[in-house]
Amino acid sequence: MRRALVSLAVPLLLAASSAAAQAPEAPLYAAFQAFCIATGGVPDAVNDAVEQAGGKAHTGQDLPGESTDATAWDIRADGEDLTIVAGTERIPDTLGGPPRDATVCVIDALGRDDASVAAIKQWTGVAPSHVSVRQSTMTAFDFRQVGGARGPVPADPAQRAAAVAAGQIWSLALRQSQTNTSVQIVHIVPERGTP
Repeated sequence: MRRALVSLAVPLLLAASSAAAQAPEAPLYAAFQAFCIATGGVPDAVNDAVEQAGGKAHTGQDLPGESTDATAWDIRADGEDLTIVAGTERIPDTLGGPPRDATVCVIDALGRDDASVAAIKQWTGVAPSHVSVRQSTMTAFDFRQVGGARGPVPADPAQRAAAVAAGQIWSLALRQSQTNTSVQIVHIVPERGTP
């Protein structure tokens, strides 16, 4: 049943996310919406969505992203060659607590995709938390998502800890050079027993 829903949903999501970007030349944004956002970045759901869209196992030696347990696929979407990686990892708790489980979804595009970068920045709904410009530009965003609404991460340590425990904290990194564009989104998984 789940595969049937995915096979119906993925083409619709690709079309809808392209329209939402209001730029048919934003293939990375469309793939980001279809494979990382619509699936919640959950590796099994990403796997089903990518395979239903015609993705094939990644054949390269190196995988983008630093996930400790990941699967990668190659796919061509809207004329763009993409590598999609989904997995899980343990990440340090920036509040000094024990490491946390997180899901990771990375999409790497061969080529510069300014339209997708602009659409993803707008989608986050928050100001960048960090920008680094060297041979490539890396822009990082940290945000809290409750339902479909995104906003800043709470500054108050107790509120932030509650948001982390509830699985409301996400981090996104955009990297762009003259020959490559990638997006990585990390979702801190809610603690067991947290509503």
